[in-house]
Amino acid sequence: MKVFKRLGLVLAAAFLLAGCKQEEDEFNGLVISSKYSFVEAEEEVTFCATFYKDGSADSSEVVNFCVESDSTGGAVLKSESAKSGKYVSLKMGAVAGGFVKVVAECNGSSAYKIFGINPSEEILVSDKAIGFAGLEVDMSKMVNTVTVSTGSELKQYAKKGGYVIFVQGNIDMSEGMLPDEDSVMDGSSATDKMNSFVAGKSEYSSYGEWIKNTTNVPASEDTKTTSISNAYKNIIQITVANNTAIIGWGGGVCSWRKF
Repeated sequence: MKVFKRLGLVLAAAFLLAGCKQEEDEFNGLVISSKYSFVEAEEEVTFCATFYKDGSADSSEVVNFCVESDSTGGAVLKSESAKSGKYVSLKMGAVAGGFVKVVAECNGSSAYKIFGINPSEEILVSDKAIGFAGLEVDMSKMVNTVTVSTGSELKQYAKKGGYVIFVQGNIDMSEGMLPDEDSVMDGSSATDKMNSFVAGKSEYSSYGEWIKNTTNVPASEDTKTTSISNAYKNIIQITVANNTAIIGWGGGVCSWRKF
């Protein structure tokens, strides 16, 4: 509880989380796949849209493509249609960190995929590292997009499932309980909200008093720390449903979850 860490949601950082694999009916519809989702500015990324019928790829169908949104400054599709399973090229624009949403349609089914330009060197060498995680992700089920700028909005859409969530600006998941980024989290720098939070969840009147009285208490006996930790976790924890993407939109995007 007394070790504070920072979780960054970064420009071009996509967190894709899904549950354990379950037995399902044979898939019918479109799947877009690509070896790379991020390239350098003005480079090309290739992708493939495959139409499946009763679980098997159907190469006889024609897939139509379009760019639905673009923040790279002029992304261009080399072809607006191709046979199922054939690769198509997309040339990116020149804006570092920009994204392109490509939509595919075939035989009544649709799917989309987000492609992006690698962030600038300045962002790459900062502490806002690019990250990706995924398990049994089905991009065809991610049918909604939304932009959020508050912790409550992020929590709301993350637990719904089927959303690509763009995070705009910095989000403090502690709702104002944290000090400035460069401050040491101790009793002297604790915010009024943090002090009020501790006072409301324990016998201590402030964060500093709580730290002072629990620093050398064995974990097995530190029930007060556990109680406050659980209460704080309920505020900052984000529940992410199956088939959800969380992407930092714009430079310097991050989410603070110190704990």
